[in-house]
Amino acid sequence: MGEETATVRVAEGLLRGRRVESKAGGTLWSFQGIRYARAPVGPLRFKDAQAPESWEGVRDAFEEGDCCAQFNFMKNKFEGSDDCLFMNVYTRHLPARKDKPLPVMVFIHGGGFEVGSGEKDYCGPDYLVAEDVIMVSFNYRVGVLGFLFLEEASPGNVGLKDQVAALRWVQKNIAAFGGDPGNVTLFGPSAGAVSVHLHTLSPMSKGLFHRVIACSGAALNPWAHQTEPAGTTRRLARAFGCTSDDPHTIVEFLRGVDHKELVRLSHTDAAPEKDKARLLKFSFVPTPERVVPGVETFLPASAEQLMKDGCHYDVPYMTGITEKEALMILKFHDFRNEDVARELDANWNANILTELRLPTGGSKNAAALDALRKFYMDGKPLSNDTIDGYIDMLSDLTFGEGIMNAIRNIVKKSTAPVFLYVFSVDDQLNAIKAFMNIDMPGASHGDDLGYILHIGFVPLDVPEDSSAARTRRRMVRMLTNFAKTGDPTPEDDPLIGVRWKPYTKDEKNFLSIENQLQNRTDPFADRAAFWETFYEKYGS
Repeated sequence: MGEETATVRVAEGLLRGRRVESKAGGTLWSFQGIRYARAPVGPLRFKDAQAPESWEGVRDAFEEGDCCAQFNFMKNKFEGSDDCLFMNVYTRHLPARKDKPLPVMVFIHGGGFEVGSGEKDYCGPDYLVAEDVIMVSFNYRVGVLGFLFLEEASPGNVGLKDQVAALRWVQKNIAAFGGDPGNVTLFGPSAGAVSVHLHTLSPMSKGLFHRVIACSGAALNPWAHQTEPAGTTRRLARAFGCTSDDPHTIVEFLRGVDHKELVRLSHTDAAPEKDKARLLKFSFVPTPERVVPGVETFLPASAEQLMKDGCHYDVPYMTGITEKEALMILKFHDFRNEDVARELDANWNANILTELRLPTGGSKNAAALDALRKFYMDGKPLSNDTIDGYIDMLSDLTFGEGIMNAIRNIVKKSTAPVFLYVFSVDDQLNAIKAFMNIDMPGASHGDDLGYILHIGFVPLDVPEDSSAARTRRRMVRMLTNFAKTGDPTPEDDPLIGVRWKPYTKDEKNFLSIENQLQNRTDPFADRAAFWETFYEKYGS
């Protein structure tokens, strides 16, 4: 018996998808490898995404397209290409019902803006789609190909503009798949969460979405912005032998470099010297853009400035943090090893200072570093006795402080609800811990994703009557409720057992996601209070 297929007409032509088995049971319709923009190759490298070309006849959408060229540290290999602007659409229902369009959830992948893709192995749609939503995933340009900046010659952030191009494609075409262009939820982890937050601030994104879910990330996280973007580009060009100082000549030179070599040297030769001490090193990430006539601007100022200026779009906002975000850093710096711990402790000032928003050479920097060591580690050196405090400090430095700062700013001005969760489940579907072989207790950065999506590169199957499967059902139900209504618990539900209270200026509510769900207040209270005054004390 042949494979069952279906044809959908989008603005550019006819697409043929196929019915596939779902991990959640039953089947779903899969349309993969859809071009949402022209291939950004040759003269289009480093330029804004261009509208896709039309085609004649029926185009098969059976296979995923290449991801953006990257060295994938998860797989320890180079993969992808310049030609990477592809999208995937998944739904349970075809033909489309025009009288009852489905909510749309658009997934923006993470990976530090250096790696990642919308491939099914990273973000399987099975469980979400089973709750009657349409899920969209896509690739965008990452690393040097997505975030090269050099004044007016390369204004920056084409990777974020790729995301806008994908969202515009969704607005134009998702109704053909049965989706509601008036009910689009953006969601993503880590750099995907930073992207989600940036879309709520960007003039280019207005009207393209209606709710957002940011899992473990905000635009105020220190690793999510460049410190010397133009200098980074110039160093990279010099590493390839380009001696020109002219921005246009440099960018044109880099357009001609083989994409594999470009990616390889961008990791080793481009970063500012002071950034090489960072525990999370990403050389090419978002930056405020140089405004160029005739070119759309995604980020006209820093995220911090845009938030101060009240640029946040008033949409329902869900965000979350895991209990022990920094456990994943053990994969790269196993500070349980005494030699590693001694080296990190010896480089304490350099390692930690790069993660802080403090002035270079500030007179209070030494006191700030001492305050951190005293608060988190009782003033003691890094060792197995102080490792828990060290992990908490890194969790706050790299993720928690920026996330909490962001939501405090959002609730000052937004009339739409804000929902905060803290994810503490340590169970069989903690995908990042499983993949990285991390055996310390707690939920690491990214561990909540295993309870939302099917993560194919970590084959974790659990019985439906297990606690892990129950947590997955709860997470999926709450996120899809939010996508449908703007409220994760719009009515009493015995599966969930609580009504999630929003975080407000006056009530710092959050949902504690453990084996049982509980409404609580004031997450990480002592640590949050420490950070609320930290920059007032040491930032001048």
